[in-house]
Parts: sequence; structure tokens; C-alpha cells
Amino acid sequence: MPDLGFDHTNIFKLALQRLRSKILYFPVGFELLDDLFTMTELHELYECILNSTIDRRNFRRKILDSEYIINTGTKREGLRNRAPDLYKFNNKLKKNNFQLNIPLS
Repeated sequence: MPDLGFDHTNIFKLALQRLRSKILYFPVGFELLDDLFTMTELHELYECILNSTIDRRNFRRKILDSEYIINTGTKREGLRNRAPDLYKFNNKLKKNNFQLNIPLS
């Protein structure tokens, strides 16, 4: 991160701390990802924000069980590897209580 002027470093640190605490009980991905995204993109977002490694299989199971994302039935094309499924957020559940209990390492 570049040097920031005035008290912007403190503001950034406070915002990051708030985001890290909020991400496990509020689905911030609604605001941070595109309308269509892969499970890998969502997983990487959580790992980046939490600055922690999250077991991929456990994350996938927990996030799918929460019903906050919906499989669109389409795949992201144009990649070298197997085309991953595309998901979207379930906007009907956006305001409900969201609790993602995942172990962090």
C-alpha cells in the first residue's frame, strides 16, 4: 500500500478492521463482486479480506448451505481449465441474518 497523507492510513486500517469483522455476518460480496462470479472468486475474496487461508471444500459447503448464492446453470468459458460454474447472489435473502461459521487458519 502506498504512503497515505494526513490520517488516511488510520482511516484505511479502521475500515479494513470493520470489513474483516463484518464479512462473517454480512454478505459483503453483494457489493464487491460482479453480478456473476465463480466460487473461486468468492473464496479468494474472503481469504483476501480475512488475510487467512480458508479450506475450500468447507467454504463451498457453508456458502451453498447458506442459500446466499444461486448456481446460474452457466459456466465461465474461455479458460484453459475446466469451465467453472457461475453463481449469482440470491437477492431475496440479502437482508436476512447471514452467519458464516468457517474455521480460519
